[in-house]
Amino acid sequence: SCHSQEGLLGLQTAVKTAKPAVRKDKPAVKEAKPAVKIADKAFIGQGWMWAAGVAGLLVTLFVSAAWGWGREGGSLGVVLPFSLIIGGISAMVLGATLTVAAYVMLSAKHQVTVRVPPEISALHALISNVRCDAESSLPTRHGAVISRKIDSAINELIDGFIENDVIPWYKNLVNETTPSTEALRSVLWYSVVNINERLARMDHVRFVTGGAVNCLTRHLEHIKIAQVAGEARGERGIFHLVPQLCSPERERNFLRLVAEMLISRCLPSEYSRCTPLRTLLKELLACKVFEPMIDRVCDPDWINQQLVSYLRQQHAAEELHRRTYMYAASYEDFITLIHDSTDIHDLEHLRRNIINEIMQATAINNLKKAKGVDLSRESTPQGSGKGDLLQ
Repeated sequence: SCHSQEGLLGLQTAVKTAKPAVRKDKPAVKEAKPAVKIADKAFIGQGWMWAAGVAGLLVTLFVSAAWGWGREGGSLGVVLPFSLIIGGISAMVLGATLTVAAYVMLSAKHQVTVRVPPEISALHALISNVRCDAESSLPTRHGAVISRKIDSAINELIDGFIENDVIPWYKNLVNETTPSTEALRSVLWYSVVNINERLARMDHVRFVTGGAVNCLTRHLEHIKIAQVAGEARGERGIFHLVPQLCSPERERNFLRLVAEMLISRCLPSEYSRCTPLRTLLKELLACKVFEPMIDRVCDPDWINQQLVSYLRQQHAAEELHRRTYMYAASYEDFITLIHDSTDIHDLEHLRRNIINEIMQATAINNLKKAKGVDLSRESTPQGSGKGDLLQ
């Protein structure tokens, strides 16, 4: 009894000791279950193969023996080697076929699993978070920012930029361009609103009288000093560029700083916090927007062309005004000329002229009223001409 009690205690101790090990080995047991199933299937397949081989061999021996009894009177010495070879080959083929069939029937359904790298999953999560933050910070609707006409002009400018400079190359990269272009339009409007708010908080009088005038005065003083120094040496002038313009690379670096400052001040905070996107926008603004714009504006030939174009437009507008009033002998002819015109600029110019004449006629009538002139007798036009009708 003592020995049995000691054995019972030892068995209990062994069971208690083995329980943690069993708990620790549960994942290993779970991982080993598929291997056990595969081994069972392989064992079953091997059994099927041996059974098929033996069956094929027996069938071959039976057939060969029957054939031998018919030819040689029951002698198996002639056909036995040949029958063994044929039986072995048939047993192998039949056994392999049955093994494959049994493995296919007993195996689970095939499932294709694609392992996505963790870096790709992290990138998708980052993009989704950034997109949600950006959409939440941008205004979905906006009212009049500056004025109705200026907002309409800015909207046309943004639409032209997207249609001409973004969609031609972006449509080859994506199937649907509408979501991206709408997001870009929202970002541009956000920048316009932000710039307008900052300009509204600026002291314009102090900027013009204190900042712009002082900078222009210093610039003219430097030009005068350079001319005097050049005349003293017999030269045309000695001008020294500012450090930011000493070389094209230093100019681009300065423009990059300006672009980075504008990105951090005018765009949403999500863009400034994203380093790759901030760098890309900085390079685009500095090298593709600011540098070509400065080169164009500082080109004397371009300035002269713009002046000549403006003067030609003014001259053409004056000629149109004189021709319209010259050939329109009556009010009906004047209306006909307006209806037949197809140039929007000409129509806008005519509209401004008509408004100016109406305002002038109203001012003259107000002066006559102030002088006490009775306007009731002069309300009816004296003639049918256009000038009489407009008075």
